[in-house]
Amino acid sequence: MNWDDLKFFLALARHRTLSHAATELGVNHATVSRRIEGLERRAGAKVFRKTKTGFRLTAFGDSLLGPAIAAEASFHNVERAVRNADNALVGEVRVSTSQLLAESLLLPSMRELRAVHPEILVDVIEATHFADLDREADIALRLHLSKGAPGDSNVRVRYLGALAWALYCAPEHANTALSALPTISYDAHAPGRPDQRWIAEKTASANVVMYASSMYVVRGAVEAGLGAGVLPRIWAQGRGLTCRSETVSLSHAYVAIHPDLRDNTRIAAVFDQLVDFAACHRELFDG
Repeated sequence: MNWDDLKFFLALARHRTLSHAATELGVNHATVSRRIEGLERRAGAKVFRKTKTGFRLTAFGDSLLGPAIAAEASFHNVERAVRNADNALVGEVRVSTSQLLAESLLLPSMRELRAVHPEILVDVIEATHFADLDREADIALRLHLSKGAPGDSNVRVRYLGALAWALYCAPEHANTALSALPTISYDAHAPGRPDQRWIAEKTASANVVMYASSMYVVRGAVEAGLGAGVLPRIWAQGRGLTCRSETVSLSHAYVAIHPDLRDNTRIAAVFDQLVDFAACHRELFDG
């Protein structure tokens, strides 16, 4: 099994669907299917069986899984060693983040970084999960619903601060009684959503006019005057919205880096810039 076979085999073993494996690998599902068929042809045995709930490993496939995971870890160890050896303040740094933190923290901080290190190229990878720093990114910038270092215990994590949330509405609803306000609420599958009980209390009006899984959609609906919605303060301030409640810390921001890459000059420069920017702009956070 060569490295390309290994990537496709492990992606399908992890996700169990062609579409999700394809998303991880940056290809289409037909490519994943073709590569798995090629692997099985060369191996002379089936490694997956298709079920109603997705692809499952056969007994033969299961026997390959442990060695394949170990080989992947070894490959990434070599890859990190190579990246770490390249210590120039030139080149790519991969940062995984959410829409909220990209807009509010990452992009403003990168203006300062580029003024000092214009040859560092930041590759922003939008994701709703805490990135796997072995495979997906050099740095992860992420929200967590509770205060406590998220992600793999093997990575180095720095706490940036708590994000304040509140109920906001457009100016036209500024004087409407809270009980009469139409409201925009998050659905149960919204990624990174804050505490649902608090949201339910703040949007207790029976007049829920929209559910959304995206904070962008909620903010857009509030700005359009469709109703009130719970938003992070750093996203609502400066947009002409009216705050209708006290602010509450409902999520926490972290930045993480793999310890093997901490001594890489350009990756450390981006990591330190994010930490320093957050420290110098405490108005972004609660308290």
